[in-house]
Amino acid sequence: MAEYGESLSAREMDVLAQLKLGASNKEIAQNLFISSNTVKVHLRNINTKLGASSRTEALARALEQGLLTITAETQDEPEPTPADALSPEANASTEPTTDEKALSSESTTTQTAPEQAEAASIAPTQSPSKENPAPAPTQRVNIWLIGVILLLTVSLLLIIIIPRFGGIGTADVNNPPLVQDEQIDNTEWYQTSPLPVPRIAANMTTVGSNLYLFGGLDEMQTVQNGSWRFSIEDRTWSPIQNKPTAVSHAASAELTGFVYVIGGNTDENGTRTDNVEVYSPVRDLWRAAADLPQPLSQGVAISDDRSIYYIGGQNSEQISDLIYQYDEVSDSWRTLATLPESMPDASAVLRGNRLYIMGGSATAACYHFDLTTAVWDSCAPLPEPYIINGKSFVIKDKIYLFGGNSAESNLIYDPQNDSWSTLSPPLTLPNGSAVAQIETQIYFFGGEIDGAPNMQGYRYAPLVHQWFLPNVSIDSTETDETE
Repeated sequence: MAEYGESLSAREMDVLAQLKLGASNKEIAQNLFISSNTVKVHLRNINTKLGASSRTEALARALEQGLLTITAETQDEPEPTPADALSPEANASTEPTTDEKALSSESTTTQTAPEQAEAASIAPTQSPSKENPAPAPTQRVNIWLIGVILLLTVSLLLIIIIPRFGGIGTADVNNPPLVQDEQIDNTEWYQTSPLPVPRIAANMTTVGSNLYLFGGLDEMQTVQNGSWRFSIEDRTWSPIQNKPTAVSHAASAELTGFVYVIGGNTDENGTRTDNVEVYSPVRDLWRAAADLPQPLSQGVAISDDRSIYYIGGQNSEQISDLIYQYDEVSDSWRTLATLPESMPDASAVLRGNRLYIMGGSATAACYHFDLTTAVWDSCAPLPEPYIINGKSFVIKDKIYLFGGNSAESNLIYDPQNDSWSTLSPPLTLPNGSAVAQIETQIYFFGGEIDGAPNMQGYRYAPLVHQWFLPNVSIDSTETDETE
């Protein structure tokens, strides 16, 4: 908690510098590559530490304490004073040069009759005066040059953008969109657009109505940094900015609109990394975040509105039994809790204020951790032991768990009855698939089949038919909410 008189952090100094420039909260968020909520937290901390109650007062106190300085800005061409305007030197400077006269004469003589008529028709009726001087020839040339530069810039941008996104109004022949996913045997499973390339152990995260996939292993078991966006609307893949560090077996989570890709293996020998890189879908850019407390891979990342939780994983020597919590405002990690037992390759999901951790390569145990009381409790063990690197999601208050080596490993947990059941109808999914959820639907891409990576895409839609009641107010009067 911030206190009065405490020194400002480096990030708070960055925010203060943006305040000095007159930037709004939205502009500060864009310029510093953080969320608007984070900006508000920084501003609140700045006011507390400086003893201010507003942005203006915070700037004034920062100037008083020497945290900011005011630098004078000089103009390259200052406007003349009245005395300058009346001086012979000033009058002489307004006379066109010989080159300017020649350029003016040439532009006049080369103008055709229709052009002269058109120019006369659009010319202003007011004659040039001291208050409304006619533009100098050099000004007309500068405007013409600016127009040419803008035209060249737009043309260059089109040359760069069109090949990248497959042209304007044309379809990518190498990755044709599927108008409709193909239903599998009249079940709740569908086959959707495949990956652009085969991948094993890639990670995938949802932001809005798009899926974002990063890294993984290719056919040669080489770690890759390729990144793609999958549009749910037209079922197409598009390349995005490649991840700076190539990884496989990483974890990822969305927090305040950004994708955090955490840890993973950096080569085929399983070298772990503590690297955390953050992707902005809006700006298609990457930045670095605070490293994990230790190099880890094969852990699980989950987020809520405030934090990211990294559960378990493996380092070069042993299995981690810790849960780390990441705070976006301070850009830091801390140890939140210790697992009740070693659970390598476990699955985890957040339901309400409870973290559920289930199964893995060494146990069929199930536990949940209350984030409010920091208390562990057990839940019914999995009927199918040793579900390795399973993926779990909450749909309509139930937990769906996918993974293992058979279709029977796809399970549903009912927290009300503390019981497990087998998903029906089942579907055997490739090991090492990238999995993510959008609303009540779950998408699976890639994975390993017969020892090789594949490109297949599947969608599970357990709740196709739903009824939604409109939120109609009984009172016909309406009130406006103001901030």
